Amino acid sequence: MKTSLFLTALCIHSLTFSQSTTNYQTYTFHFAFGESTISNDEIQKWKAFEAKMPSEYQISELKAHTDTVSSFRFNMELAKKRLNAVKSFLQPTNKIVETVVGEKEAQLSTNYTDEGFRIVEVRYILKPTIIDEPIKTEEKTALTKTVESFLKTNSNENQEFDLSVLFEPGLPVILPSSYLELNELLDIMTVNPNLNIVIHGHVCCSSEPSLAINRAKAVYAFLTRNNISPKRMSYVGHDNKRPKVSPERTEADRIANRRVSIEFIKQ
Repeated sequence: MKTSLFLTALCIHSLTFSQSTTNYQTYTFHFAFGESTISNDEIQKWKAFEAKMPSEYQISELKAHTDTVSSFRFNMELAKKRLNAVKSFLQPTNKIVETVVGEKEAQLSTNYTDEGFRIVEVRYILKPTIIDEPIKTEEKTALTKTVESFLKTNSNENQEFDLSVLFEPGLPVILPSSYLELNELLDIMTVNPNLNIVIHGHVCCSSEPSLAINRAKAVYAFLTRNNISPKRMSYVGHDNKRPKVSPERTEADRIANRRVSIEFIKQ
């Protein structure tokens, strides 16, 4: 009967600890033979340990053991007293698991020593340290800097800017990576209602005027879908007559020329 109780306790113990995470750590209080009072030496050890913790901690479980000396019942009561002594000393403010095993695990241990099982284990987790740092301001993009500078100047000359918007080869289909800058353009147009634009479409390689204008039209359609008035915009295609990179020697050159530029105009 006692053996079956030992095995049942071991199964419960295994289930409990298998569900915990690697974030949990263990500290051990040691007790003298037959004692349930924490010694002054153990108190000082804990205080030194606590002072070196890198952050605040939260206790999750107390687990009390005894050696195998004396009766099974006596050892269970002794283990319970030891657990209560540690709980009273630490005074956890959160709900914790309290596990009293007495001599059960000591009986099953292959490396048993009397001193090794006169203990209460404290399972705890360190709380992450929150560092109060100033919020870093993101560096402005070239597009935002260009528009801000343009709006501040007294000149009536228009300002043209090459977007990083890229397209599928031979198609007016905008690549997904380009929507970050398109959304930035949308924000600029939204917060600056006195700003108008002309959208210029370009192609690489061979002459394809309809493709050039359809690329400009794709950006125009994106902005109108997002509530920018068509009255503030127009679009035009330039075929391959105004390349950004010339001559086109590499695929990178061709990608750069499959583009749209924005001409900003003050109302």
